[in-house]
Amino acid sequence: MDKKITELDAVVTPTDADLLTTVTNLSTTPANEKITWTVAKAFLKTYFDGLYADVLGADDNYVTDAEKIVIGNTSGENTGDQDLSTLATLAGTETLTNKRITERVKTFTSDATPDVNADDYDAVTITAQAVAITDVNMSGTPTNFQKLIFRIKDSGAAKSLTFGSDFEAKGVALPDTTVASKVMTLGFIYDTVSSKWGLVALSQEK
Repeated sequence: MDKKITELDAVVTPTDADLLTTVTNLSTTPANEKITWTVAKAFLKTYFDGLYADVLGADDNYVTDAEKIVIGNTSGENTGDQDLSTLATLAGTETLTNKRITERVKTFTSDATPDVNADDYDAVTITAQAVAITDVNMSGTPTNFQKLIFRIKDSGAAKSLTFGSDFEAKGVALPDTTVASKVMTLGFIYDTVSSKWGLVALSQEK
């Protein structure tokens, strides 16, 4: 039974196979015809792509050239007008001023064979050594003249210290014991010739 358009059921989400009615040849011999939703979508896309092409950057998926600058900005402010030439680069040679470098500290309470990765830490603190240290296991890929600081305190009684084959005396003898309840601070510099951490400074709390 024929129905008015206003009497038809509403379609919330059309499918590609759904049909739309259209009237052609309005100026001559009007005729009722049909098109699929697939055809209608393709026509509309072509129409709107051409309509907005002039205000879009090439191949930008509806992002303007001005918006591309903002999105691509790496300064964190996303205003698109920063002078990025003043920023430090990963591989460039720059002088940093008024910058603080926070040391990466590995902390042990007590460990007979502490493991330290020189790629991850610049300093080691041992706060209450309760057993003898028989070896300090170093790992990583240290660079020439890289610095490493140890701060060692025992748990109240002196403990023997053996740093192991990764270390050597470099002007200062390696200590072989702690002083009970006193902090010992040791400064090492890596030597790529000997592939060892050389002790260059030692300070013992009195």
